[in-house]
Amino acid sequence: LFNLTMISSNIIVFHCIGNILDLKRKDNNYLDNESIECLAKLFKKVGQKFETESNANGKMEFEKSFSAFKSFATDKNYTYRIRFMIQDVVDLRQNNWVPRRIEAKPQRIEEIHREHAREEQEKKMEAAEPED
Repeated sequence: LFNLTMISSNIIVFHCIGNILDLKRKDNNYLDNESIECLAKLFKKVGQKFETESNANGKMEFEKSFSAFKSFATDKNYTYRIRFMIQDVVDLRQNNWVPRRIEAKPQRIEEIHREHAREEQEKKMEAAEPED
């Protein structure tokens, strides 16, 4: 909803992210794996838009929330899977929210045929280029 501008950045930071991080304070400074996964997915979805389009106050709160999230990556109480998930989100942010690799998604058969034809055409063009 935030990406569609149906809710404000304040709702994301204070209510969504804030409420999840508040669970940490209630549970002996520990968040369960599911909550961290939710935060990771939320940061991946809204991070880029949040940093580019929110106001100064929202950015400051986002930075505080992200710092708290980032601190979980060094907490030995969490599994390696969770710590690497957090590190992936941190790396994504450092790379200006551009993923390292494109996620493979299901394709229609026509798309597969088109892609194969394009690859064959590229191979032919490379083979036809004169060598130096």
